[in-house]
Amino acid sequence: MRARRLAAALAISTVTLTGCGFDGIYSLPLPGAAATGKNTYTVNVQFADALDLVPFSAVKVNDATVGHVKKVVIQGRHALVVCQLENRVVLPANSIARVSQTSLLGEKFVEIHGPTAVAPVGRLKNGAVIDLANTD
Repeated sequence: MRARRLAAALAISTVTLTGCGFDGIYSLPLPGAAATGKNTYTVNVQFADALDLVPFSAVKVNDATVGHVKKVVIQGRHALVVCQLENRVVLPANSIARVSQTSLLGEKFVEIHGPTAVAPVGRLKNGAVIDLANTD
């Protein structure tokens, strides 16, 4: 009887575990990540160097967390960082982005702000790209 229970438990756990997909530790959402619901949009940001930026890093505007990094991939000779932002975040289409750090040894995050040398134009929309010319 004990052997049957053990075999049944093993079979159930095998079926359960093999049905789950796991893409590594970076696929797990961080608690408290911003912009994880339906009312969001994505912006693609090109960086010459994304440093140690990882998925679920914060995206900030004026020091306020308004989203998170969805994924970081290599695109040619640069990094493409997909940022998911809350719909309430309104930024000009010619926004500037950079990878910043909370402190000397702190976490990395993406900072997005309006242009400083030219007038703001348009609006960032779902799928928009902030290209290398507008990133640090």
